[in-house]
Amino acid sequence: MLGKRLQQRGIVHLGLIVGAIVVLIVLVIASFMLGGPQRYFMDSVGPPPEDSEARKAWFSDNFMSMDKKFYVIDEKLPSWEKLDQLNQSLPERSYPTYIKAIQTYNPMPNLVEVLYFGDELKDLGINTQFIHAFHRLDGGKLELNYIDYQTPKRLDKDGAKRAIVHNILLARKLGLAVILFPDYHQLEDGGLSKHNISDDLESRLEAVALNLAEIAEKYNVEFLVPVNQIEMILNSNGYSKEETVKRTNAFYASVVPKIRQVYSGKIIYKLGGFGDWSNYDDISLVGADMFGFTGCYNRRGQDLEFVIQDIKFSAAQADKLSEQYNIPWFNAEFVISDDESPRYTGDMNTPFEAYYEAGLAAFNEYGNNAVGFTIHSLFTTGKVYDTPVMPMIKGFFASK
Repeated sequence: MLGKRLQQRGIVHLGLIVGAIVVLIVLVIASFMLGGPQRYFMDSVGPPPEDSEARKAWFSDNFMSMDKKFYVIDEKLPSWEKLDQLNQSLPERSYPTYIKAIQTYNPMPNLVEVLYFGDELKDLGINTQFIHAFHRLDGGKLELNYIDYQTPKRLDKDGAKRAIVHNILLARKLGLAVILFPDYHQLEDGGLSKHNISDDLESRLEAVALNLAEIAEKYNVEFLVPVNQIEMILNSNGYSKEETVKRTNAFYASVVPKIRQVYSGKIIYKLGGFGDWSNYDDISLVGADMFGFTGCYNRRGQDLEFVIQDIKFSAAQADKLSEQYNIPWFNAEFVISDDESPRYTGDMNTPFEAYYEAGLAAFNEYGNNAVGFTIHSLFTTGKVYDTPVMPMIKGFFASK
């Protein structure tokens, strides 16, 4: 009898242990799905040094490994009251004659550029900043996704909106024009099929576009990109050229008139990542005030001649579309990366600055009808800060 009771107790204890383990696993999974700190960061770094020059060196040294770290900055996210006060103190929209832009695909370095590196941007000749509206899938929707400045946690919806408005106003405070654009990296490079949202992709992208249009109007953003390379999202997920063209054109035709009811600035179609440049023959640019082609090159797999020829062909296609639709075009992204993915197997013997030298020279030769050029970026992929590329960029922009 005693042995039977002990056996029963043992079973109960074992059940409690198993139950506790199951609960722990569920909590870990839930935290992962909700975007807890461990989803983003391995450890925290910061705050940066108080001395201005030491702080700049600190960011330069650390940001390249930022994907696995959280960076504390000595700034607090302003309240709506303070943001509205700042907005009211700033001038109306101002459009540069020639766009000299910088683009950074990450909210934190995007913020740091305008917080601490205004003098460097001005010295380079930068007059425009892309503001990165980073989105993640959350409960079936694409939601703004910003991280708190001082603790490794996702901001709630109100905080994320304040964070992007803060970025916009800081750029405008520096006298920069703003290009507001969305990003949703989970949908790119085959990610769309993984999330199984192929049938309602456009409705989700439209919700993002209309939300950003309201922000852009209220805070005097000069340029709005309704969707970031929808043709690339579709194409990288295996859709045919015909289906990609059909859905891309239908999306613009549907969403742009709705944006026009909300937003009075200029609309940019940001294009790139659709195979051969000739594929853009069938993409409609009706509704755009301007369009931009992107140029992304990898030192491991694409030599200098490839960069030169790609700029030549993209510029020719851009000139053709510009004449067809009677709208200007600009280079919306020029980035040199060191991607280590398996598809790139070459060496990196050619110096980084040689790619910039060749690219800028090619753009001077073939892109002389363009109304702007975009570098990428001070710190992250394609980092130019504190490199021999800086004087090249400065000279290039000075000539425009």
